Amino acid sequence: MSTRRLTVLVGVATLALVPLYSQADLAVNGSFELGPPIPPQRTELTVEGTLIPGWFIPLGNGGVDLNSAFWSPSDGLRSIDLNGARPASIEQTLATAIGARYRVLFDLGATGDGARRLEVSAAGATSPPFTHAGPAFPAVSYARDLSWEFVAIAPTTTLRFASLDLGGNGPHLDHVRVYPLEPTASFTTYGAGCSGSQGVPALAATAGSRPSIGSNFQMTLSGLPSGPLNAAFGLVGVSDTTWAGIPLPFSLAGLGAPGCELLVGPDWTFGLANVGGVAAWSVQVPQDGLLAGAVVFVQGLVFDLAGNGLGVVVSNAGRVGVGY
Repeated sequence: MSTRRLTVLVGVATLALVPLYSQADLAVNGSFELGPPIPPQRTELTVEGTLIPGWFIPLGNGGVDLNSAFWSPSDGLRSIDLNGARPASIEQTLATAIGARYRVLFDLGATGDGARRLEVSAAGATSPPFTHAGPAFPAVSYARDLSWEFVAIAPTTTLRFASLDLGGNGPHLDHVRVYPLEPTASFTTYGAGCSGSQGVPALAATAGSRPSIGSNFQMTLSGLPSGPLNAAFGLVGVSDTTWAGIPLPFSLAGLGAPGCELLVGPDWTFGLANVGGVAAWSVQVPQDGLLAGAVVFVQGLVFDLAGNGLGVVVSNAGRVGVGY
């Protein structure tokens, strides 16, 4: 995979990162191309079951129309009208990983007077209504690539599309896709800090905070001396194995700081407010899916003249994995 130049807002830093984002469509027969014959333009499916491979029509449905030439599909040769005679729904059960996030994409079509509406549900959550107003009957237009996300709570998840319209002319559904949003955002600490005048500084993620796309990721650097000269800093690097040709970890013992190691390459350094021996470190992760899979490394540093001959002590380090 080629390296791309991506921008990550870590203060004002621009980092060279490698995205590892990959997607595989989990939806089966998402454009409804497989299914019973349509004589000649559409067929109404009112029987509970799996007449459309990969999909299930629930009991008590008003029935769905499987369309071909009656209305133009957005993808392939077929689409679904979620109102056969009255509002109905259609669903598919997916294999999912507990705690993983998934994105649902689909096309919503409409024809006739007024807007057509549907909702999407999965894993105990339901989307706000999706709405699209189409042209005069019998023409149809589509709002394409509408999206909704859910977090799986079980090894299998039922994805449902349900009409919110009355009557026999409802929302048209086509081109359904489901993508796992990988990787999961993560923060793991490694290595050890060194002892200063107030103990060993510790770097940790704030409880409940992860470096998710579009989020404000928060960390805490604690165990710091808190005098006016004890300035604290956050170090950010793209590597934890080498920096400027120097192998990492790099021991600071020869510089007067026994037991202290530089664990990350300090490509960027940011001042942190040391308040009572604790420094909050906030990183705004941009809302950009291309950043998924990017990794940076972080470490805390504080001036501590009473701690050792170098006057500097460092914390443990953290691996920041940007994801969902």
